[in-house]
Amino acid sequence: MWQWQFKSLAERAGMGDIKAMLRLGESFRGELPAAYLRLEAEWEENPGQKEDELADYLENHGADAFNARAGILWYLRAAAYGSAPAEEIAAAHPGWGRLSLLPEKFFIPGQDFRVSIRGSELRKAGLLNMKAEQEYSIRSLDEDGIFYAETYHGYEGPDEDGFGMEELYDFYAFDEFFNCLGCLKGYSNLDYRNNEERFLREIRTAGENYRRQREEYWRSTKAGSDSERCKWLLAGHKVVTIRNGVLVSFREDGPGYTIPEQVSAIGANAFSGNDTLEEILVPAQVGSIAGFAFSSCKSLRKLILPDHLTALGSGLCMDCRRLEEIHLPEMLEEIPARMFQFGSALKRIRLPEGLKRIGDEAFSYSGLQEITLPDGAALGRKAFAGSELRAIRIPGNAKLGEAAFWFCQELEEAVLEEGITGLPGKIFANCSRLQSVRLPASLRVIGSCALDSRSLKRVEIPEQVQEIAYGAFSGNTVLYGKAGTAAERYAAENGLRFVNNASAGRG
Repeated sequence: MWQWQFKSLAERAGMGDIKAMLRLGESFRGELPAAYLRLEAEWEENPGQKEDELADYLENHGADAFNARAGILWYLRAAAYGSAPAEEIAAAHPGWGRLSLLPEKFFIPGQDFRVSIRGSELRKAGLLNMKAEQEYSIRSLDEDGIFYAETYHGYEGPDEDGFGMEELYDFYAFDEFFNCLGCLKGYSNLDYRNNEERFLREIRTAGENYRRQREEYWRSTKAGSDSERCKWLLAGHKVVTIRNGVLVSFREDGPGYTIPEQVSAIGANAFSGNDTLEEILVPAQVGSIAGFAFSSCKSLRKLILPDHLTALGSGLCMDCRRLEEIHLPEMLEEIPARMFQFGSALKRIRLPEGLKRIGDEAFSYSGLQEITLPDGAALGRKAFAGSELRAIRIPGNAKLGEAAFWFCQELEEAVLEEGITGLPGKIFANCSRLQSVRLPASLRVIGSCALDSRSLKRVEIPEQVQEIAYGAFSGNTVLYGKAGTAAERYAAENGLRFVNNASAGRG
């Protein structure tokens, strides 16, 4: 695209021209190579499996990363401002909200979060009123349709109380199209209090002027028949969107919500980021729930899911830090990847008896203190890493993933039942309170760093163990076992103390 075309589209988008926003989105996305588009599509189909691969690609291909994120930004802006085609495109790509240069909910009033970004990135994307040299810390759109932003200005001292130096910031206000409404230059706390009323008057006046300019734009031939007037975001823009039976987005306030009868599925990120919902009952007619549907719900304490569901989307309740109670479907076969990651209030949970797998990082860094693992379940990589488990008993027919209990700082005891033949790498590494690990006679292989925890002072190694990988134990762990076995050889080769124990091997 020629520079003059880009500038023209950016200016039209700043006047609320939705089709100009769509053209900008198409232009940025049109620069992306087929390899990236394939990877993005695979990531949307399997976010848990492709997350790291996509992140690596974006980190190593800066131009592609920018074009992808800038293009998504314009599609999501057009959707937020009422474009039906953009809404359909966004609905078909539920993961886009996490990739956008500015997040989707940034343009929804009252979400109250902050993004730090350089002005040069915003200008390159088409927000031409930003200063390229500035690093902005921008608060999301407020109920009055205004973005507030701060940029670092310097020091002033002493402050109004006569103590020390005070950091100064330039304080900006922008309308919903990033037209600058006013600025307090290098304000201190006292400056702000003295000038707040003047600043607010300045914002109101500038906002009225820009509204008049937009009205004039839409009356002129410049708008043309190929343009579509945007539906401005107002404070009342809090809605539930349902398309073809799928609950696509939820933007209402209140502690509870009754899901309507016509809803048969819940889309990706549908409730994500909600601040007020405390309890959700998903009714029986819902047949599927996509990834991250309830993630980052700040007030959610209780979630009840229907018993007939056999699968759930990844990251379903990720970062729900107040979630205390959840009813999982009795038919559920897998806890998906990252489902309860960072769920610090979740202390215990009952798992369905028929559960076959606990996905990668499903309970990582959660507050989980106790759990009973069902027979035969497979544990994914870092399934419980960083959780608050106190003790764990692992059934003999379980399938263990690498680092499944890595960095569990409260874990004191682990019992592995007969039938387990191998300990994967790092499975109990860096567990600072681990004192007792009972290994079964069926064990044959101990992986790298599997029991590398300094608090583990002694371990009895069954004589049937044939292979112990380098670094399997901490340097201060004493190995108890039978003379002439792999345990004695490992201790000798790695400078560990070995105690001959004729009973080793009876489990």
